[in-house]
Amino acid sequence: MTRSFVAKPASRPNFANSSRVSLVYADFGGPGVRYVAIEGRASARPELNDEIYQAIVQPEREQDPEKNGIAVVIEVYSVRGFGSSGYFEQHGN
Repeated sequence: MTRSFVAKPASRPNFANSSRVSLVYADFGGPGVRYVAIEGRASARPELNDEIYQAIVQPEREQDPEKNGIAVVIEVYSVRGFGSSGYFEQHGN
């Protein structure tokens, strides 16, 4: 399970009952191309705001010093991508 904190209240997503989400990361500037695609379901969890806010790194906290963001929990069910050792794919239950 991945936990995140969404800052910038003006751009808060509206997660309705476990919305499906996709996250993509790509790095083309290293010794090899790295790409990761993650799929899962995201839910707003305001009861976890304090716990998750304290767990994020300081530069992220500095983006939302007033703690106006909302906690988002992502249940990951698929990860695929490629890196220096080639293609990989994992699926959850």
